[in-house]
Amino acid sequence: MNCSHSDHSASNINSSQLGIQHDPARLQNDVAASPPQYESLDLNDRIGLSGLENTRHGRKGSREPQYTISKEHNWKPWRIRSPALIGFIVFSLGLAITLEILAQKGQRYGALARSSSVDDISDLARLAALYLPTVAAVLYGFFFACVDLDLKRIQPWVELAKSEGTTATNSLLLDYAFDFVAFVPFTAARRRHWPVFYAGTVMMIIFWAITPLQSSIFGPGSTTLTHSATISYPEMLIPIRQQAAVMDVSIFNGAFATTWLSQIYPSSTTADSATLPIHAIQSPDGGTNISATGWTWQLTTELNCWPAIEGNLTWDNGQGCSVSRSFAVSMEGTLNMITNRYIGYYDNALVDFSLGSKTCGSNFKHQFFAVNAFNSTTGGTPKDAKINALFCEPTYYKRNITVSISQETLKPDFSMITSQGPKLVLSDDEFNRTAFEYLIGTGVPSVDLPRDITDSENIEPYYQVKRRDERISWPIQAMSGLVIGSRNYTGEELLDSAALIDACSAAQKAMFSVAVAKLLSNGSGTQPGTITYTVHGILVSRPISAVVEILLVVTATLVGLTWLHCRKMQTKLSEDPSTLAKVMKIAQRNSALTAQFSRMDQMNDEDLIKAFEPMQFKTEYDNTITSLSCISENNQPVTSRGGVIQQQGGITQAVPIQPMILRIRIGVLVISLLFAGTTILAYLKYQEIKLGGLPRPSENFEVLQLLENYIPTVFATFLEPVWVLINRVYCLVQPFRSLQKGNSIAKHSIEAKYTSLMPQLNALRSIKSSHYFLSSVCTVALLANVLAVGLSGVFEETVVEMEYDNRYQLQRSLSTTRKTVVKDRGTSLVGYSDNLQVVLSNLSAHTALPPWTSPEAYFLPFTDTTKTALSSDRLKANTTGITIEPRCSVLSANSTSGTYVHSVFNSTHQQMSVYTINEDNSSIQCGIGVFKYNSTVSDSHDDIIPDVYNGAPIGQSSLEIYMRMSSLDDNPKHVDWCQQRLFAGWLHVNATSNGDIQEQPQSMFLQCVPVVRTGSYEVTVDSKGYVVEQRRVGALNDIFLSGTNTSKIVGTELDPLTGAQRNKWQNTTNAGDWMNSFLKLYLNTTSLIDPELQLPDPNAVLPAFETIMQEIVAVLFGLNPDFFNATNDETFVDGFLVRTETRIFMSDWALSVSLAILGINITMVLVVYTRGLGVILPRLPSTIGSILGYVAASRAVKEYTEPDEMTTEGVNQTQTFTFGKFIGQDGEPHVGIELDPYVLPLDIRNKRSPFRKDGPDLPDWV
Repeated sequence: MNCSHSDHSASNINSSQLGIQHDPARLQNDVAASPPQYESLDLNDRIGLSGLENTRHGRKGSREPQYTISKEHNWKPWRIRSPALIGFIVFSLGLAITLEILAQKGQRYGALARSSSVDDISDLARLAALYLPTVAAVLYGFFFACVDLDLKRIQPWVELAKSEGTTATNSLLLDYAFDFVAFVPFTAARRRHWPVFYAGTVMMIIFWAITPLQSSIFGPGSTTLTHSATISYPEMLIPIRQQAAVMDVSIFNGAFATTWLSQIYPSSTTADSATLPIHAIQSPDGGTNISATGWTWQLTTELNCWPAIEGNLTWDNGQGCSVSRSFAVSMEGTLNMITNRYIGYYDNALVDFSLGSKTCGSNFKHQFFAVNAFNSTTGGTPKDAKINALFCEPTYYKRNITVSISQETLKPDFSMITSQGPKLVLSDDEFNRTAFEYLIGTGVPSVDLPRDITDSENIEPYYQVKRRDERISWPIQAMSGLVIGSRNYTGEELLDSAALIDACSAAQKAMFSVAVAKLLSNGSGTQPGTITYTVHGILVSRPISAVVEILLVVTATLVGLTWLHCRKMQTKLSEDPSTLAKVMKIAQRNSALTAQFSRMDQMNDEDLIKAFEPMQFKTEYDNTITSLSCISENNQPVTSRGGVIQQQGGITQAVPIQPMILRIRIGVLVISLLFAGTTILAYLKYQEIKLGGLPRPSENFEVLQLLENYIPTVFATFLEPVWVLINRVYCLVQPFRSLQKGNSIAKHSIEAKYTSLMPQLNALRSIKSSHYFLSSVCTVALLANVLAVGLSGVFEETVVEMEYDNRYQLQRSLSTTRKTVVKDRGTSLVGYSDNLQVVLSNLSAHTALPPWTSPEAYFLPFTDTTKTALSSDRLKANTTGITIEPRCSVLSANSTSGTYVHSVFNSTHQQMSVYTINEDNSSIQCGIGVFKYNSTVSDSHDDIIPDVYNGAPIGQSSLEIYMRMSSLDDNPKHVDWCQQRLFAGWLHVNATSNGDIQEQPQSMFLQCVPVVRTGSYEVTVDSKGYVVEQRRVGALNDIFLSGTNTSKIVGTELDPLTGAQRNKWQNTTNAGDWMNSFLKLYLNTTSLIDPELQLPDPNAVLPAFETIMQEIVAVLFGLNPDFFNATNDETFVDGFLVRTETRIFMSDWALSVSLAILGINITMVLVVYTRGLGVILPRLPSTIGSILGYVAASRAVKEYTEPDEMTTEGVNQTQTFTFGKFIGQDGEPHVGIELDPYVLPLDIRNKRSPFRKDGPDLPDWV
């Protein structure tokens, strides 16, 4: 169908053609056909048709207007103008650059907002990582959604502004704004509407890629980082002249602890070698598990052993050194006993044998003789024994290696050796092998210096060796004890040469490693190297951030293309055509156009397209007036005399429209989606509570981020376009809802600006217009953005201790196997101090206590019979703990106290005793010990000889006493009373050279009555039985261990603390007994033993004293678990398997907000889909053509003038409008928008139910 030719054109109208002098009816038609051109008018006649309107209403203007053509205008929304689009491009690129900077920083530093652990990440950093990216993406997308909307709604006017015009389907009937966002780019590309295509593509990228992916970029976690760093040169061995003094008995004791007591080797050493430590010059902030890689020296020792040559009376090394056969056997009178000896070159008063002699010169001083002999006869000769005799000589090496060394333990990771040089002999100028081998051979240091007891008294290996093989004879040399303990060989197995060489080599290496650890000093200089460490903080996913950055650049590119199109875009509009009134204003200039659309009021969208599809339309702009017209084939406007489109055959009366987005199947889909989301969140929360956290479906950071952040955010971003479309429909029809009610003023209907903004932003505007339902829909649509932010932060990970029900079998009971804790404890000549060495190692190097032992108690062990535990798991159950209550108290020296210390100090006699006054005034006197001088009868003290147990104080002196009390009478009750008590005392005096005390001494006294007790404990141990955590769950109980006297147990096993002490006056800071050695370490002070220092507060010493005593006894039980009987196989206890896991939890705040919004959504969906559109329309007024169909036949389109174009004598601003039935200017009945009172409202009671596919009977439109 073509437009007919016209005799007039809009560009050829002069003032006489306006017909101002004509009658109103003709004037009205002429003005509609040909809009006038204006020149500048005064205030009363500005920009409007005031003269025309005054004439139309029978009034005359004050003067006749004059008209000129002004410059062409080209209105466009500010959001698609250059400043906004360029700003958006810059912001997109800036956001991409920011992400790249953060990603690079994350790559460089491992994490952002680094902390000591994942749990210590600050709340601010967590919140920023969880929500800030999503908030930024939502705001970013929201702004461009406004740009996208502007482009969609302006595109029809851009097409109409083309000089050649365009088809109706490409302009008047175009409704991009009401298409689902995913379909717009395809439709726009097909129509070659490139700005809309670019913007639509950008919207899809933002909605379903950038927004959800950006929420997945950041997350809390840990990662390992390696980078170059400055590393120190290796630590050095102290100068050779200082090494001999350092090599003391503590080396033996340390090696004993590692071989027999399962203690760890000192830092930087292993059982096979010692590696000189290197250190990172600067430790990374917030880094853990730090290791430094650089070059260092690895020190080792190797033995060269060969069989001794047996002679008639000697053993010979084959090199000129021979020793007596008695070195190998000395077992006459013994039966089935094994002798193991390690005989070094050097002699000492404490050793029975040495190689150094006339038959073995000093050139063999580095060799030793190892022998293991077994005598199977009684009274046999050496020939009757099985003897394995070896000569060995150690060599010490160093090797340059590049290795990674832990900065926390200083242990080397030999799996990380990247290079190593040749082995070089460690020279005598570097390592004092003479002092080392003297110590090994004799068991004592080569240099005699005052030392703590821990550095001067060897741990007796008797009990450990006897447990290994009872046939090995005693006494046992210290080195022999190490040889036997270094490997799991029995005495008989060591009769094999290979086994003995292996055991000697292992013992030699153990001693060497411990010795090197004591000889280290700081090195000087630095070297280039690397450090590897674990960082905790906010991780940046490099793959996801890279994808987002690429998408942001793509977005910026597409927006740039959009900007290029927008720069050249012509609209021929003078203002925003966003209201019904604006379209009416544009259409009222052309009566031919309104005539074309006057018969289309009842058509649906399909019929409207059929009617106008072949026609061309265009807009023209003259000065301030934009007009719309249908053009013919020669590009001329069509006038009213060209005729109107006739009703097409086959077009039936339209049924009320129900937009696709408001149809029931869409509603069912939407509400199903909402219910599914709500149900899934609620179920996951239930599972979280039930399981104590959701298991991680993957260990990959990117996968977890996509599952925990991307998918929830995508759910919200899919929901948002649905609500935006619903909201947009209601914004579109809201003026019609007001008009359908009748008598609606222009402000609330045809002038309502609901389609010029994103629909979510109309919430306040609709409230002001009392459109509350629309405001609710706008608010819900706006909440979709909040939902995206909330869902992006719902899931968060936390490291937790998971407890799984398990059953354990108890392995020990409280019944005992013997009367002494230590097996074969029968002679006072063989002291037991294994537990003391373990306590020393624990206090000095923080090494682990034995399995099932804590500083407080020993716990009866249990085992996992289900075999389900992993090596990293922990076992947790209730078991019995055995401990002691020291029951210590401070004693006074004041005789007025109920219990006090009486002391005598003079030049001939020193004595202390403890007096206890009972309630009946009887007393018990317990002696501490008598310290006296043995002297001849003389007036002078020059011949006083100090007692061998004490000596005389000279000058500033101190005395430390730790011993069991003894009764000073024979009363059995008093004897028992005193024997149950341990006494500890400290005296600081200033004495003359003959022992006279010059002033009142400083003193501090404690007494303890230790009692063994048991209690129920909840204990957590690792897979090897080492105690991780303990908690007493009941009161302690007194215990009677199967007839064993517990007081005697405590007394006997604490005797090494008393019997080993020296009880001598001294004026050094060396601890002469184990307890004071422990207190020196525990309190980190020498004030107890340094005579020149003030004694500390007894109330500070008392708890330390009790704690050490508890640990000594607990370790005693822990090293001798066979003291307790094994249980039968039916003794079980319920407990837990504790596993450290990273679990997913749901943020209560984010979950509450999300569920609340989903609940609001569900409620609103039910309201929307039960309420329906709320207006009866044959089609949506979503296009220019559809709107024209509703107004073309009415008086409203002719009579309407905007308020700001009116004079005080203009149209009444209270004029109302109604959507209903009226008789148009063509004399035909119509349905549409009309001025009151020329219209009858529709009967809205016939509105179609939204739950029926087809409505009831069609409404009677006419």
